Amino acid sequence: MNIWDTTQSMVVHKLRRGTVSFSSISWSPDGSGLALAIDNKILVWRPTEEKYNRTRIYHYPAPVRVVSWSPNGIYLAAGCNDMAIHTWNLHSDQLVGSYRLHSRPTNTLSWSPDSRRIVSGGYSEHLHIWDIMSGNTMRIFHAHAGMTLALAWSPMAMDCFWWLRPLRLRLGCSLI
Repeated sequence: MNIWDTTQSMVVHKLRRGTVSFSSISWSPDGSGLALAIDNKILVWRPTEEKYNRTRIYHYPAPVRVVSWSPNGIYLAAGCNDMAIHTWNLHSDQLVGSYRLHSRPTNTLSWSPDSRRIVSGGYSEHLHIWDIMSGNTMRIFHAHAGMTLALAWSPMAMDCFWWLRPLRLRLGCSLI
């Protein structure tokens, strides 16, 4: 994986992991960290340092499909093939909790602007909104038939998010 400086059109950092492929990447909000999902692991990397520095490695029982840093920079969420989403507090290096109510693997998630809720989806027709601290489901949308390709919570509206499924872009409001 290469990190490019687009102003100079050049590679400024290279991360080599052999033939291992990355399934997801997420920058920290302040740009100082990069989370990389590789097989059953998440590596948290500080690319501003001269050489690769694995500041943290999190291991999972199943391959990690999606990783996402919270807007406040404190939490990291990871959706895995075991149909669970795990949330870590990166300041304390502790697992906050796991959400296990998806019926199929999750491949996309998005944080609310206040970093308190996540909307998640994947290979089922349901989108889940849940509280990261309690793990409680706040709402489940029967959104569509088929998989969800991407989710994006509006940074300006605490209760609205967009989702993408094949050939369609939709807006949902959680009304919570």
